[in-house]
Amino acid sequence: MNAPHIPVPAEVNVITRVPGGSETTVRVPLDTDTPTTAQLIRGKIAAEWRAGIPVGIESVSPEAPAARWSSPEDAVRHALDGYRAGWYVVQVDGDQPGGLDSPLRLSPSSRICFIRLYPLEEP
Repeated sequence: MNAPHIPVPAEVNVITRVPGGSETTVRVPLDTDTPTTAQLIRGKIAAEWRAGIPVGIESVSPEAPAARWSSPEDAVRHALDGYRAGWYVVQVDGDQPGGLDSPLRLSPSSRICFIRLYPLEEP
């Protein structure tokens, strides 16, 4: 018996959280039924760029918090590097997907959240 097909939404809300700080939401269009984490990151950066939102937490290193990028492609490159470096995590319905190439299982009610991580200071 086949599992019922759950349609993938054409757009998803992506929440960006900075612990102890702000929370923003942006609509990210999806162009595939099986988006990956990397595609979600690219879509989020593009949506922020189009909306004039300072491109997010995932493209700024802890060492250079005031950095601004000259193009969306530059911001995406930094965002992907930030994911690899562990500057932030992505949660989909409360779970962390695997790597950047991991396909995401999304439904119309999926909750997607980017959470900025900060290293704990040594006492």
